[in-house]
Amino acid sequence: MKIIKGLRSELEFEVINLIAERLSQAIKEKGVAVFAVPGGSSPVGIFKLLHSAKIDWKNVHVFLADERWVALDDEVSNYKNLQENLTLHIDTPKENVHYFDIKKGEDACVDYQKQFENVGAKIDVCLLGVGPDGHVASLFPNHPVFKDELKSEYQESARYIEVHNSPKPPLRRISLSRRAIVNSGIVILLVFGEEKRQALQNITEDTVGVLDCPAKIAKEASESYLFTNIDNV
Repeated sequence: MKIIKGLRSELEFEVINLIAERLSQAIKEKGVAVFAVPGGSSPVGIFKLLHSAKIDWKNVHVFLADERWVALDDEVSNYKNLQENLTLHIDTPKENVHYFDIKKGEDACVDYQKQFENVGAKIDVCLLGVGPDGHVASLFPNHPVFKDELKSEYQESARYIEVHNSPKPPLRRISLSRRAIVNSGIVILLVFGEEKRQALQNITEDTVGVLDCPAKIAKEASESYLFTNIDNV
């Protein structure tokens, strides 16, 4: 994993360039690109900068790294955050922005995975925010679902999984699996803000295991970057 430190405003431009380069490369090679994005505040600045990036959005499929089990217009919906800050401002077909539909009930997670499989089931660019506890997507430290993920072989695990009893509300969510993240073409971690200092330290220290810091699974990908504005770690 390559770690890049600096001012957040400058790092976000570096992230934009990297995203644009890799999405464009994927489109050139196979006609389409798959871009996974996180919720929360970490990617908002990047979403806004992407409005003017030179990306052929008509050939990009956007998926959520995780989503809360809520309505699309709920204030905590990651899809709502994505729409307001990115997809309503770029020229991309509506069907290319893949949303999680709780109206499908118990089949909702399976439906989202099928959407992912229909575009190749491989992420070209996986952008992830890191929580203060070191979680990524909705894979939380020492959570039973993540423990099961670590026990399973990559080829056996699903691409999207259900998460119950989340330590952060709401209790029910879906998340990219370890398999889906590790198999991404490139994984980009965002670690912005002093409240993430311990998480950054856990990512960089070999003595901390992946179960205690799920963000470390990014190191298992063939290529990964970590961008941070935290010094002295």
